[in-house]
Amino acid sequence: MNIDLGKEWESFIEEQVNCGRYRCADDVIRDGLRLLVTIEPTVEESGEAFLRAVDEGVDALNRGDYVEIAREDLQEYFDRIKARGRERLSGANSLPSQ
Repeated sequence: MNIDLGKEWESFIEEQVNCGRYRCADDVIRDGLRLLVTIEPTVEESGEAFLRAVDEGVDALNRGDYVEIAREDLQEYFDRIKARGRERLSGANSLPSQ
């Protein structure tokens, strides 16, 4: 098999071999393909989760289950969401008292 990767990818592969991370260009390509095979199901699952979330959002809108927020109030709304998230995280990270 003969593959033209282009100068940018060829340079990247050479760097990986020259720094000693890989023995040869074939090893770099094999690792890249292994990674692709590993993440492919995750990418597909993420896409499916995204579509489910969109469907849930559309259903909520159709039920009238939403809050309208004026553009000028968006930053304050987001700040409150972040603050609640930080509170939850700090509670999750604290050790239970003994």
